[in-house]
Amino acid sequence: MTDDRLTEIAARAAASAGPGACGTCRSRVRDGLPVEHDECAARATLFEAPGHPDYEELGDLTDEEKVALPAQFHTPVFDNLGKPNAWLCRVCWGDGWVTQWPCATAQRHGARVFTQEHHAERRRAQQVTEVAELREQLDAYEVMNPQQCQASKHADWLVDSEHTHACPWCEIARLRAELEKYVGHEPTAAEEMQYLRSCLDAVYDACEAARRDGRVITVEEIEQAADGQRPGARKLLTETLAELAGQARRVAESHQRFIEEHADPSAEALCAQYELAQTLVRGEEPNQPEPGAEPEVPWATACHVLWMFGEDGGMRPGSFTEQLINTCARADVMQLARLAQAYPAEAHAVHLAKNTEDGITRLRTIAGGAA
Repeated sequence: MTDDRLTEIAARAAASAGPGACGTCRSRVRDGLPVEHDECAARATLFEAPGHPDYEELGDLTDEEKVALPAQFHTPVFDNLGKPNAWLCRVCWGDGWVTQWPCATAQRHGARVFTQEHHAERRRAQQVTEVAELREQLDAYEVMNPQQCQASKHADWLVDSEHTHACPWCEIARLRAELEKYVGHEPTAAEEMQYLRSCLDAVYDACEAARRDGRVITVEEIEQAADGQRPGARKLLTETLAELAGQARRVAESHQRFIEEHADPSAEALCAQYELAQTLVRGEEPNQPEPGAEPEVPWATACHVLWMFGEDGGMRPGSFTEQLINTCARADVMQLARLAQAYPAEAHAVHLAKNTEDGITRLRTIAGGAA
């Protein structure tokens, strides 16, 4: 930079008064004269302006965009590597070219290129405040508990707790390994449905076991059954199947004896066989009849059965009830006994109408409201 250029810059600085200048110097500046006292002249410092683009950001800008950057970014930087050494513009450079300072933008804006001293002091105070706030935030980390990887594979870390925590990186690796067991091995829809059915069957088995034992099933038992983890579920299923097989054998033997002993069974024999079949289906001993020998037949059921058998005093049922009574009427003794487990009133009313001499009369009595 030539001496004439330095003299020109010094003259421009002397033509501006600083914020602490005396009244005389301010008056001289207003009249277009330089300041009288050197300490009253506006001074600047080579201070990087806030928001100054970094090297990577400047590399992404075009030449025109670099020239158009605000004046405070066009500050000089000394190049002591080139030949000859020179002051260069901090932003006006590109691939294979540089610009000697002052660049065109710096010459056009003059003193606005540099940050005035009072602005620099204000910016420095802001930085001191920001540093103090950052140090205050860092102080919170000093009271945190350092943690180490149990496998000594990863860096230490801090937690705001006195308890020991598992290494997060090891935990991520473990979860990824666990996930890899299932990726590409997803179950089919049929396998999912089979698993759901097995869990549901296990819940039903647990409820049935609790009902048979006369106890209240716990939430833990239901959860274990639903997860397919209930201990003894397979054993209970085997026992249940064996019990059902025993009931079926007893029913078959009883029915075979009934056929052999009653070539032309009477109504009383059919009634007795019906009661015996009900007892065997329930899994009870034949010599232990259920308390309350006969189910109660409601008025509507009696009217519906009378209508289905074409008797007076009947009333046509709905479509479902009509099909149900028709099914009971067509069922044999064993089938009727099984239907009685779900529909005791309808099955018993059909039994009265089919297998007893006074059944129709009893149903008329109920339908007439006298029962």
